Amino acid sequence: MGNLYVNHRKTLNLFSILIIALLWGPYAFAQESDPVKLFFKNGEAFRTIEHYKEAIAEYNKALAIDDSHQMIHYWKGVCHFIIKEYDQSIASLERAIELSPNYKAAYSALMKVYNELGNNEKSIETFERVADIEEDPLTKVNMYRRVINMQIEEGNNEAAIVNIEKALEVDPGNLEIRYLESDIYNNLGQYRKAVEVLEPVMDDLNKLSPDNRLKFYYELGYAYHYMKEYDKSNEYFKKAYDGPFKSLISKLQPSHFFNVAYGYSKIYEYETCERLLKKVLEIDPTYAQAYDLLADVAIKQEHHHKGLEYYEQAVEGLGAKSNDLEDIYADKFIPTLLNNRDYDIAVQLANEALAKFPNSVKIKYLKAIGLHHQDKNVEAIKIMEEVVANKAASSPMDYALYNFALGVIYKTNGNLKEAEEAFKLADKGPYRNASLYAYESTLEEEMMQAQNKGAN
Repeated sequence: MGNLYVNHRKTLNLFSILIIALLWGPYAFAQESDPVKLFFKNGEAFRTIEHYKEAIAEYNKALAIDDSHQMIHYWKGVCHFIIKEYDQSIASLERAIELSPNYKAAYSALMKVYNELGNNEKSIETFERVADIEEDPLTKVNMYRRVINMQIEEGNNEAAIVNIEKALEVDPGNLEIRYLESDIYNNLGQYRKAVEVLEPVMDDLNKLSPDNRLKFYYELGYAYHYMKEYDKSNEYFKKAYDGPFKSLISKLQPSHFFNVAYGYSKIYEYETCERLLKKVLEIDPTYAQAYDLLADVAIKQEHHHKGLEYYEQAVEGLGAKSNDLEDIYADKFIPTLLNNRDYDIAVQLANEALAKFPNSVKIKYLKAIGLHHQDKNVEAIKIMEEVVANKAASSPMDYALYNFALGVIYKTNGNLKEAEEAFKLADKGPYRNASLYAYESTLEEEMMQAQNKGAN
């Protein structure tokens, strides 16, 4: 049956070629004295019946006589694309554009080739070339806006700025282009330039719908925030505090940084905690809770040699009182050693405690924290994975804490995917903001790693 099918296909192909010879050949020889047109028509006939290689051969015959026919180069490029000969397709289409710089169909085909190859940079560059040749002002600006958005998405802000300037030459008062310009400057950390773009157009926003104004208020508030002009920042954030910008603005509020700092304080990451608390007080010097937590952290980091001596004596005297002894280990003795940065002694004491209380989740957690602070993250991960696997042994808040700690250790060890999953499980109560903060910073690290790998 397979052979019959193949033979049948061959018969059809031969029949198709015969039809071309009967219909096109006599017509061409009778009507066409120009061999270029003859070969082009033969190529078109082959292309019509999907014999692309034969079509290309005919196009080549025509171009060998006269290479200046953009349409022949175009269709040759299309045929190469269909049979996945992408380099030849690009060369043919570029030649068509060289001969006819306004040949939009050739640009469109070229974009399809680059899309097929997954080459976003070249695809965007080709679209940019189409925008450059567009004559209608409204269409031209809209095309530049699309190019700019694509370049922002690709992280190519410098190229986007060039197209911003081109668009503003056509329409200097275009608010959407001005918005994109401010967004780019904020992405580049050039906050003063973002302000210089947006402040002059604030009075023109009444032309826009209320919902469309929000993004302008957000960008201006964002710029002022990072310029540390918090009064002005809050003025615009209040206007933008709606819809999609609510969560973004919340992340820049002192309450958010405080909650993140609290989460890090619970895993003995005091340097991160203090840095975040100083950010809170920079935004709002009257934030009482930040001072309170800073004081708590400062006290915990003081040397507690006398207290440690008393805890040691308590452990010796509580040999028979197991419940109290476990609490001394888990809530006082080992945490004090961690606060004192005696990480190796804390781990030793945790081992001693686990010999007596092998199922204590709290003590296992504290041991993992001690190991983590000694850069023994592989061992710490193994313990924390065991802790979170036994979900029933922890309260919901403790379970969130343990996953947050595991995520931080994963991240430190370079296990970014595993860190992301752990942070998702830590999205509860007081650890919600801290886990979100850590999760987003992990995504940024992943993106940077991917970009560095692509650059190499």
